[in-house]
Amino acid sequence: MELYQHFTSAGKEIEDYLAVLYSRYRMLDLRTEWVIRGVLKPRFARMRRLIERYLKSFNGRYNFETVGDDIYLTISASVGGRREQNWKLHLGLFLVTIFTTLLVGSFREGGDPFASAGDLALGLPFSAAIMLILLVHELGHYFAARHHGMDVTLPFFIPMPPPFIFGTLGALIKMRSPLFSRRMLLDVGAAGPIAGFVVSVPVLIAGLMSSHWAPFPPPYFITGESLLFSWLRNLILGPTPPGEFLHMSSVAFAGWIGFFVTAMNMMPIGQLDGGHIAYALFGRRHVRVAYGIFFMMLLLGFFWPGWIFWGILILVFIRVKHPPVIDEEIPLDPWRRAVGVLTFLILILTFMPIPIRI
Repeated sequence: MELYQHFTSAGKEIEDYLAVLYSRYRMLDLRTEWVIRGVLKPRFARMRRLIERYLKSFNGRYNFETVGDDIYLTISASVGGRREQNWKLHLGLFLVTIFTTLLVGSFREGGDPFASAGDLALGLPFSAAIMLILLVHELGHYFAARHHGMDVTLPFFIPMPPPFIFGTLGALIKMRSPLFSRRMLLDVGAAGPIAGFVVSVPVLIAGLMSSHWAPFPPPYFITGESLLFSWLRNLILGPTPPGEFLHMSSVAFAGWIGFFVTAMNMMPIGQLDGGHIAYALFGRRHVRVAYGIFFMMLLLGFFWPGWIFWGILILVFIRVKHPPVIDEEIPLDPWRRAVGVLTFLILILTFMPIPIRI
């Protein structure tokens, strides 16, 4: 029997049981998710492993969260029954995105895979590097969400064939369970960009070691530089020679994209990764930060129109204001605050005011 059906059919009986188990609790019907969340009584808090074994017999999800001396137990289930992963769709999008990034990588290396299928192999370095960065980023979110007992999809990769210069619009996961506290929000929001950044740095270093200066601009566009990119470039290749341009290898370009995507995702607005983190750190006061960053993006649009386009997408699809979590009163612990500060340091290091100059 599904967890939702079990609890909703039990009526007064389950309420009596919950009153024994919890010192305080709430039963929430969130349309697609049915939730019991509360603080265990001290006696049952010491019986965590026994309760965990009992809950494994239900076809639902559960999570224990320690807040000071309190142990929160959250039990949840999907109203419509268990939601399966669409493995074929996820795998299909993943394989198609590998193909489109192979095409882009091949063209960057001077090949023409439409004329000669063997040229597709030239795109392997770029495809492997960019897919690794995107996959690690999304798996960071995925495993953090699963750690908190959330119902979450596998990554959806978004393929974009040439002439789109990246070969992909990135990847995303869909969280099908609510985020109950700012602690959960911080964990899930920060795990992706930190994981992606940790991979992007060595990818960029390896790529810059095979890059070179040339007296003519690259055939696609001139890339902007963030603080960290500029420092690594100077460290590996030295200062820019007068009148010359940086020709990045395909792997370096993938690392640059990793920085670019990290910075765009880390903008503290709405339900971007940075928006999750800003709300976790500042609560409802995050809205001041979000609108300040939004208007800054519009001003930066005078120097690079892409900021205006990104701002419109945020306004229409992502929204500037972040929705509230269920337990606003649970504070962040010092460790999570430090992680939040670290993510904004990553934003400063990877942010490019003018990412692309044609």
